[in-house]
Amino acid sequence: MKQLEYWRNSLADAERLNPDFEKRKPNGIQIENNWIIQGEISADAVNKLIAKHPDKKKEIYDVLLCPIVLYVKSEHGSPVTSKLPASIVPLWIPALLTKEGVLKPHPRYLPWICREYLEPCESDIEPIGTVVDADYFLSSRSTKMEQWEEYETFALEMFLNVTGMSLGEFAHPQYEKSDECYLLSNDLILGASRSIQDLYGHIERDCSKQEDLRLLNTFSKFSDVQTEQVFSDVDSEPLAAMHLGQMSNQFSLSQSQRIAMHHTTLLDTGDLLAINGPPGTGKTTLLQSIVATAVIEHALQDAEPPIIVVSSTNNNAVTNVIESFGKINEIDEHPLAGRWVRDVYSYGAYLKSSGKKEESGSNWLTIHKGNMGGSGFFDKLESFEYIEHCSREYLTCSSKFAGFEISEIKQAVKLLHTELQSKVKRMQLIIQTGDAYKALESRLIKKYPLGLQAVIEDLQKKKQVAVDSLEANRVLRKKWNQFHSGEDWWIAILIRIPILKHIALRKKEIRCQNFCFENDMPNLKIEDELFHWLQVENELALNEVNLCTIQSAEVQQEHEELQNLRQEWEDYLAELSMKEGESYLDTLDRTLRYDAFKLAVHYWEGRWILETEAMLSDPKYKRNNGKQGVELMWKRLAKLTPCFVSTLYMVPTFFSAYLGKTIPLYNFIDILIIDEAGQVVPEVAGASFALAKKAVIVGDTLQIPPVWKIPLSVDIGNAQSSGIAETVNDYEKIGIIGALASGGSVMKMAKSLSRFTEPGADGGLWLTEHRRCVPEIIKYCNDLAYHEKLLPKRPSIKNYFLPHMGYAHIPGSANKQGGSLKNELEAEIIVSWIDRNKDQILGYYQNEGMTSIQEIVAIVTPFTSQKELLHRKLRKAGMGGIKAGTVHTLQGDERPIVIFSPVYDNNYSNTYFYDQDVSMLNVAVSRARDSFLVFGDMGTFIPGTPTPSSVLAKYLFQSEQNEIKNIDLGGYYKTKYGLPIEHLHELEYHRNTLRDCIRAANHEIHIVSPFLSSAAIKADNLDVLFDEAIQRGVKIHIYTDEALNYFQNKLNVNYLKAKEILDKPGIYLSLTKRVHSKALWVDSSVLIEGSFNWLSAVRQPNSQWCRFETSLVYRGAEVNAMITKLKEDLEKRKVHQLPVG
Repeated sequence: MKQLEYWRNSLADAERLNPDFEKRKPNGIQIENNWIIQGEISADAVNKLIAKHPDKKKEIYDVLLCPIVLYVKSEHGSPVTSKLPASIVPLWIPALLTKEGVLKPHPRYLPWICREYLEPCESDIEPIGTVVDADYFLSSRSTKMEQWEEYETFALEMFLNVTGMSLGEFAHPQYEKSDECYLLSNDLILGASRSIQDLYGHIERDCSKQEDLRLLNTFSKFSDVQTEQVFSDVDSEPLAAMHLGQMSNQFSLSQSQRIAMHHTTLLDTGDLLAINGPPGTGKTTLLQSIVATAVIEHALQDAEPPIIVVSSTNNNAVTNVIESFGKINEIDEHPLAGRWVRDVYSYGAYLKSSGKKEESGSNWLTIHKGNMGGSGFFDKLESFEYIEHCSREYLTCSSKFAGFEISEIKQAVKLLHTELQSKVKRMQLIIQTGDAYKALESRLIKKYPLGLQAVIEDLQKKKQVAVDSLEANRVLRKKWNQFHSGEDWWIAILIRIPILKHIALRKKEIRCQNFCFENDMPNLKIEDELFHWLQVENELALNEVNLCTIQSAEVQQEHEELQNLRQEWEDYLAELSMKEGESYLDTLDRTLRYDAFKLAVHYWEGRWILETEAMLSDPKYKRNNGKQGVELMWKRLAKLTPCFVSTLYMVPTFFSAYLGKTIPLYNFIDILIIDEAGQVVPEVAGASFALAKKAVIVGDTLQIPPVWKIPLSVDIGNAQSSGIAETVNDYEKIGIIGALASGGSVMKMAKSLSRFTEPGADGGLWLTEHRRCVPEIIKYCNDLAYHEKLLPKRPSIKNYFLPHMGYAHIPGSANKQGGSLKNELEAEIIVSWIDRNKDQILGYYQNEGMTSIQEIVAIVTPFTSQKELLHRKLRKAGMGGIKAGTVHTLQGDERPIVIFSPVYDNNYSNTYFYDQDVSMLNVAVSRARDSFLVFGDMGTFIPGTPTPSSVLAKYLFQSEQNEIKNIDLGGYYKTKYGLPIEHLHELEYHRNTLRDCIRAANHEIHIVSPFLSSAAIKADNLDVLFDEAIQRGVKIHIYTDEALNYFQNKLNVNYLKAKEILDKPGIYLSLTKRVHSKALWVDSSVLIEGSFNWLSAVRQPNSQWCRFETSLVYRGAEVNAMITKLKEDLEKRKVHQLPVG
């Protein structure tokens, strides 16, 4: 398959382009740096290289040049940190080397800097540049180079443009530069993706089996598939009978989770379902429901348990899932609660490499790579001693549940299976009854729009009319007979005489007409016509009576059927004891579905005891690494832990057998679930689809994208050489689907390959009910990324002590460190603020059971250097456990309070990292449950544009009360201006100082107040004081930021009234942009800077909006220079001046 060849080549190149220097160094040849510059390697070095190469007869060798090697810094002979690799190579130059020692440009690869050294990244190595700068350099330079000189120059210029330093100048904060240069053979040394590449190779060799790998065939279609439309809420309800179980009896599914769950039950072999899971919408709960249902389904069949694998490339995602399967909420008093097999507390087992360190504090059920036959945690379980103890405890628990003594495991298993069948049958009967009732009711509403009762009454009326008509017809016929018998005798004689017949007939006509007239009948002249009419009318009435009788019986039967179904349905609902606001399906989640899951769990536990006992007693039981033995092992372990969790790098290793050769377990996994699929590159996941029957892909393409390790130039070459893209147009089409190694993701692919898709969506189903953040926070994400798809379900918090979307203006400076940025003041203020406020924070959250600041607060920053700086300052402050890092650190995690450290200052003119797409700020903001606080230079957040930071600015600045005032900038101002003369605290001191300054001004007074409020101006009688000052010849300059004075897209009324008050000669009102400082100066003698909004702060001390304020007062000879600097900065920020004087 061309697609698999492309993905395998991509993995190989990813390994090749991210080489491990430590592994390669022993086979490397140390060379002189000037040899690289000259393009010639010494004969001695070439001979050493050839001596180490397996093919010594080649004319040209594929090599790598390392012009610079760094070694980790050490203190007292030990590395500064054990997390860093011992050595790194910042620049790799691929080349061809002739036997004569001549270097030539490589025909396929360009010189590169490893992706993990470029920002943004998850690595602990501080970056040396950014992906943006690297991409820009490559896109702006010609890559067709035939001469070594231009090729080597290209490499050096790239390094300079990306790092900002030449090779000679280069320095790194964590590493020391050595004088070493190395020549290495460019052989592929397989790393983390080896098992995936091997599996691709097996699939390609097992050509006869490729058609049977239906799920892989679905996933490797590089084109959209024909999708089916998702059933609506009502239409999907009948599928609820196939949703068999829930792991928890405390929470039920949301509506969108339920619809997604229903559609997973429809998947066949070869199908995959994409589920878009925005933050806080309950992806984990849904995954648990999928697992629970499969566990019950297989138990009902008395078959082997399902093999379910949850996987991702993101280690956080994997560990979050394994944690969730060990922390299921259930009511302990329930007779089925907990596990009946000791020490097994989780429904998930963690499959990991045997060489990987155990996570600190983790207590996971672990299976290690390579040791088939129940390794890791399960070793101690599969022994006679354990089984003996376990059997006694199991029988005790099952006897307690049954209410009588059970003496054999088989008896308990049979009882549990019978109970399980009963519970599921009961649940399905309730659902089917409800479906039947609703379906009949719907059908009858369509059939009888006026309602059944109205139809019954109408039929009764029609029948009565018909009966009355029959009676009237009978009377009329009787009258006619009487009337006819009274006819004159001579008429019968005359009618026989031809000449007189017309007289007799005329007489009859007149009589007939008179009868008709007297009885209100049609004007009939002939007796036969009249008699026929009477017969017809009688038959019509009789038919109407019969028809009404039949229809009434039918409608009555339908009515009784509906009444009986309604009564049966209402009886079931009464039995369920539904909570207020619950649907019956919600109640089933907490009751019968939970019961069914626990019965299935204990059923499988009993099956595991029986099988393990038989295995230990039977020497013929297959316990080897062959296909049968490995499959038996997984089925045995799945009886205890129905879900296996691992990274995609490890799945091929675990789900392969070995008997002289590796044997992949094709189609063995019943359900493959890929979590956080928006961060998974297709080539890493693709091979695992060969091991599974069907897949559920969960993720969000609007959160963090994958780290792509393949540059565009290499990717295009791979696409062409594998034959998947012959033209640029072909390549772009594959890019749209999301299958490319340089820009794709599994989630993006799944959305185009999903069997079911919601109407109007771009693929797959959506989880929409958001329960993590308060509405004030998630509204930003809804606005930024989800176009109001998310439905906030969490209520606001009354009287919360922090703004939900708040900010503190920190006028720090962003300084470049390698390829990253850091802001010393920003980090200092953040750590200081947390430290000074932690008692209040802990006091508030202790009622929620949180006892440490680490559980409550986290810090997010775009830059690795800022992350390291924050870590150092947090450790110094005794708060080293607080999670601080890039958005990758908190992906899948959350905290009540999240602080964002943007780092940038006003001098930065390029696009901010977090404005390149919506993902970074979408993730950062949605980690905060109660409060998201930005601590940084607020001049970098400009409302009014569509960038993510601009949208954030709209929410931050929509209220003056969103500003955090109690920050300590004293150290900053002391450094900037020297020691202050005076400190101002509290509201009254600020009010009095403002009035005193206005009265003391001789020439001019300048007030910088980003917000304006007529209420504040009137409260302090400032309009009167301004008038008095103007009369003395004082000029009053006021600076404000109109963009900050909007509320719900309209200028605040108090702001407009304040402008009216200030609309007078002598007052100069300047509208500025990006001003967040609050300054006041008088003539050239006094300068005050701090947190107090001079012309808008609430003046009532008891108001909830009255905040802690602090300012510093400067006087003396140095003040004039400070004022001049402030004026210059404000002049740059002016957008408009309203000259009123």
